[in-house]
Amino acid sequence: MEIWFSHPYYLWLLAPIPIITVFMLLSLKKGKKEIEKLVSLHALEFFFKKESFMSNYIKKNFLFFMFKTLTYTIIVFIIAGTILYYNGIAKEQAIVIAIDVSGSMLTEDIKPNRLEAVKETISIFLEKILPKSKIAILSFSGNAYIEKELSDKEEAIKSIENIEISPISGTSIGAALKTAVDILNEEKKPKLIVLMSDGSENIMPKQALDKIIGEVNKERITIDVIGIGKIKGAALPGIELPSTLNEPLLEDIAKKTNGIYIKAETKQSLTKAYEKLISSTKLKIPIRLTFPLIILAILLILIDYIFIRVA
Repeated sequence: MEIWFSHPYYLWLLAPIPIITVFMLLSLKKGKKEIEKLVSLHALEFFFKKESFMSNYIKKNFLFFMFKTLTYTIIVFIIAGTILYYNGIAKEQAIVIAIDVSGSMLTEDIKPNRLEAVKETISIFLEKILPKSKIAILSFSGNAYIEKELSDKEEAIKSIENIEISPISGTSIGAALKTAVDILNEEKKPKLIVLMSDGSENIMPKQALDKIIGEVNKERITIDVIGIGKIKGAALPGIELPSTLNEPLLEDIAKKTNGIYIKAETKQSLTKAYEKLISSTKLKIPIRLTFPLIILAILLILIDYIFIRVA
């Protein structure tokens, strides 16, 4: 679990608390001395034990200060937009499926080829996604293209049917992730990116890709990755050099974003990969704490008034 703030700059309002605490303790010490000067110690001892009187004086004022400070802190947390995230199975999700359409996806180590194998089986995954979830589809090669904005799964399935190999050279996983983050940026549901690729990033430098992964984590997005193809690869049609699966990169992306990496070397293993994603993916689920914190602040104000001030 982790706590995140929608408006973290408001947390600067907590900065004066340590200074105020020091002044409060000095004030209590000074107040104690003033009482001893103004009131006869003999009178105090007649009605109370001196130590008991002073102890009650300090305790009451300290409790008063602590309740005020705690209430103030909670109000700052409310203004800052406190959200608790925990990892769990989400009932509804906002999902972006990013499909590699670079030339290497024509490799035929999965029949009929890598891209067609994805297109022929992806509906298995989409059909099992819960009805309230929203799905976007994007394709990527040297850049990223949004095939379908967030919509229902029926619309998503239709959009995949028209995906073809891109004429733009290169493969930019970074561009795909950046576009996916932009799509999910304003979503309140738990967020997931499903990256389907053979892992050949050859456009964006590693430093830039790591920066984008940092943005993914900042937005509390999970990335599940399906590696398409065999490690030894196979030759592209008309090209002798084999196109291989870059597992280390894909595994690293999944690991850094609390996701799952699955290798798919056949259409059957692709189907199993979808089933595993459905059953095993744990997303960062938000609990917005604004209302519970408001209730807690009201309770503290009532306790302060009834049990501390009145007492």
